[in-house]
Amino acid sequence: MSLLRDNYSLIKSEYMRQWLLQGKLTPGISQAISRESSLLESEWLMLAVVKVDGFRTTSENYDFQSRKLYKYAIGNMAGELLQQSGCMTEFVDFGGDHLAIMIAVPQRTTELRSVCLALSRQVAKHTGLEVTIGLSNAYRPHDHWRKVYDDVCELTLFKFIRGEDKVYTEQDYEQYAELNSTLEDDWLDSLIGTIRSGKEEWVQEELEDIFRRFHQMKYGECQFQLRLLLFTVVKSFSKLTSIQSIDGIDHHLKQFARLEDVSGWLREEIHRIISTLSDQRGCNRREKLVDEMLQYIHYHVHDPALSVDQIADHVSLSAKYVRTLFQEHQGISLSNYILGERIKKVQQLLLQTDQPISDISEQCGFQAKSHFFTAFKRATGMTPSQYRQQEQGGEGGEGGGHMHYA
Repeated sequence: MSLLRDNYSLIKSEYMRQWLLQGKLTPGISQAISRESSLLESEWLMLAVVKVDGFRTTSENYDFQSRKLYKYAIGNMAGELLQQSGCMTEFVDFGGDHLAIMIAVPQRTTELRSVCLALSRQVAKHTGLEVTIGLSNAYRPHDHWRKVYDDVCELTLFKFIRGEDKVYTEQDYEQYAELNSTLEDDWLDSLIGTIRSGKEEWVQEELEDIFRRFHQMKYGECQFQLRLLLFTVVKSFSKLTSIQSIDGIDHHLKQFARLEDVSGWLREEIHRIISTLSDQRGCNRREKLVDEMLQYIHYHVHDPALSVDQIADHVSLSAKYVRTLFQEHQGISLSNYILGERIKKVQQLLLQTDQPISDISEQCGFQAKSHFFTAFKRATGMTPSQYRQQEQGGEGGEGGGHMHYA
């Protein structure tokens, strides 16, 4: 009997839970609650639901026992504040992101919004948790409380759409019921196309219009459209988003307490995607420019007039930028690359023809003989005659005549 008495508070909580979930106050439930509480002596009751914002993040930061203690503390804070207003309370922890508080009020017209607002501020101050509170009208103990509970739970979702730090009451349903915005059939295709275009100003305008419409949707429809939006963005730019998989979308969305928070995060995400795409395009363009330079050198290596300035004119860039770009991509200066290509051409003609060396040097773009002989020996370690003799004689094999450039 003593053991049973020690657990009456747990039994009371379980019967309170059954009352709200079943909706009806049966004799058995009434008896069990009345044994430990004077709640049912009141003619009028109100229900407050305290929802922890961003509960997914809270779950990751705190273990089950810590979360339970936090909600217990919230229930006690509510009891102390409401007692000062002449109310007595009983709270029920449903194990998820919210706490249900049954409030015995002295009269039907009791005003508790200011007390509940004070509670949310006190919770933030003492626990660091942000909460949203929904508050019902006053009902009699034998009314249908499951509907009241469901409605008040839905009230706590209004903050996501409305973004207001307030206590949400049943009077807010009137405005909420009028929400019925829609989007055009091609809104996602239009947004993705604009992102790919790189026109960030246009993207931000489209996002502003999309989220304006989200603000005019009911919570369920808004969540569906948000998931669809994130699914499409992740699918279209899978390697560029911070969400690494489709499975992570729901997890990510649950971190946000307000629609405007999602909007801010998505704007930053898309800005980063556009910047990355722009960098990639710039990289691709630079690669194409270098390829164009290489091709131009290949076809004009025999021309003594071939120079960095001539190549820069061909690709319509400054000589300074052309030098820098070529060095970054090829790991060698442009002038040394041209010289190297001319030396390779000389080597090829020395081995494949019997032309005089002086003719070969001219065909390969060398104007001054002294410069040609100096450059060839610096690159290969031997004179053109020695190179031809060694290579044709087979003394050096394939390893002879390595080129070196400063």
